[in-house]
Amino acid sequence: MKITSLYAGEGSAVHVSFSEGKEMLIDCGRKRDGERTLCPYFWQQGITSLERVIITSGQPHHYGGLSTLVERIPVAELSIPQAMLMNVQTGKLLASLREKGVQVKAVTEQERFVVKGSTVTIIPCNDALLVTVESCGSCCVFGPSEVIERDGLPPLPPPLLLHLACGRTPFGLERMKAAIQPEYVMLSGTINRKVKGTTEKNVFSTRQHGALSLHITPEGQSLTPFIKGEEEREAMIPTAQAQAFSNHNE
Repeated sequence: MKITSLYAGEGSAVHVSFSEGKEMLIDCGRKRDGERTLCPYFWQQGITSLERVIITSGQPHHYGGLSTLVERIPVAELSIPQAMLMNVQTGKLLASLREKGVQVKAVTEQERFVVKGSTVTIIPCNDALLVTVESCGSCCVFGPSEVIERDGLPPLPPPLLLHLACGRTPFGLERMKAAIQPEYVMLSGTINRKVKGTTEKNVFSTRQHGALSLHITPEGQSLTPFIKGEEEREAMIPTAQAQAFSNHNE
């Protein structure tokens, strides 16, 4: 399984690629990211359709690129927070997507499904969704930072990855890390530079790196930050020795 967090300004867009061409997208960034980021990225990857798109929040920087994406890359199923059905603007968008053949579903209770050996869980949390993906003994968590900070997470072992859609709102990163204890943190969105903890070695942001990819296999994990102007860096991290990544970069 490969997880790629794409740069989308204050927005969020995360591609989860399972084996044998099963593809999922968590959030679609801003309106312009559909044309400028998402479609070019998927075309470059040779991806011509998506099994599912999950929108974690009804804020525009989470769903803005969805309409353009669906026009150019077929999407079979769309999972959304129920609050998006109540909004006039998003309601019109969802109606147009249904006309294009997208199966739209508002998630009102926890939903779990398996894709090529990986377990995906969608958890409704007031007006938003949290997503967990479990693969090869590792758990990755995705969601808006303000929701996770406000409501916490359901009982989970410490995740390998905590991916936060930060928007523009400062939040207590150090407090969240202490409570959740992830091995790695990915931040998407135009976060406040004054947020403490963003310079730690296990914290990566799309604002700094442009895009971040995490490969998860039975043998271990590899985390690749793509930094403009520098060579691609990759560090293999055995599952039982995740600290090796920090040592590699000292």
